Amino acid sequence: MMKPISTFKIVFAADPLEKEMTPSEATLSWFRAWLKSKNAQKQVSVEVVYVLTDFVPSHVPSNTKVHPDSKVSEFDLEGYAQNLRLGVNVQSKVIPETTTSGRKAVESLVHYARKQEANLLVVSSHGRGTFGKLVMGSFAENILATTDIPVLFLDHRPETLSAAQNGLDHRLAEGAEEKILLPTDFSKASQLAIRAFLNEMSCFSGELILFNSFPPPGAVYETGYLGMPVYLPENYWTELKSWTDQESEKLCKAIQAQGFRCRVIISNGVFNPPEAIQKCADSENVSLIVMASVSRGLDLAILGSVTRETFRLRKWPVWVYGPEAVGRLNQLG
Repeated sequence: MMKPISTFKIVFAADPLEKEMTPSEATLSWFRAWLKSKNAQKQVSVEVVYVLTDFVPSHVPSNTKVHPDSKVSEFDLEGYAQNLRLGVNVQSKVIPETTTSGRKAVESLVHYARKQEANLLVVSSHGRGTFGKLVMGSFAENILATTDIPVLFLDHRPETLSAAQNGLDHRLAEGAEEKILLPTDFSKASQLAIRAFLNEMSCFSGELILFNSFPPPGAVYETGYLGMPVYLPENYWTELKSWTDQESEKLCKAIQAQGFRCRVIISNGVFNPPEAIQKCADSENVSLIVMASVSRGLDLAILGSVTRETFRLRKWPVWVYGPEAVGRLNQLG
């Protein structure tokens, strides 16, 4: 079993050059509330970190060499950190990295978080700026593929704050019930991730929603690297549905036994699981999505496609346990 800890350390990766792209206020309100409840149990500390790469800004001629040491003083990282108003002990740190390699910058971030023995790595960046280009898209996948720390991706893009985000704003303002979505395939990795997450949410009084989906009977699968179609027999789907019902009921009862309120949503006839998760998150007005993602053999994408498509949308905060994090949970038992 995981040993209880008296402190909870968070490394918050940010890009101070894109101040207008800070997390949405609704998301920050949720994050602050969670930090407050967490701080009541354990001493929470947050370190806002910026990996300053050896890049050339767009307004500088491409043949100009810019060393990060000459620009560290220009960044108001401390002011950025304080403007988050997280309500706990917050420090800031700039990590100069003399490289134009995004992978190296991500390695520096992951190494620093591990060195600090962080319990959570929070990522908030847009993707167009300097470090922003490094932490979203494929580089976000590199973070998840290499760190054994869970990663929380905060939403921030104004253009994505549609009905779901506005609904969260209203619920927070009215003190309505909070909901967290737990998509699962009932695998060991998924259940380890859910259990670890619940260990960090012991004061949560809202509702947890287990979500699973599967295709309609007779669906055609493309499998293997040649994309050959495979037709699965009717009895496969009948048995799959029965197994899904049993596993969802068992997992839901296990969660309820820990003192949480939980219900199950199973979506049938789904060809696109990421889309089904997004629809469920929209209709339920969830404030957070929690997922596990593991490597699939020779899958070069590193992340499962469901997790990848969900966090790339950046419409909700997404808490993810990557392959290394799942492996660590498996070792801890």
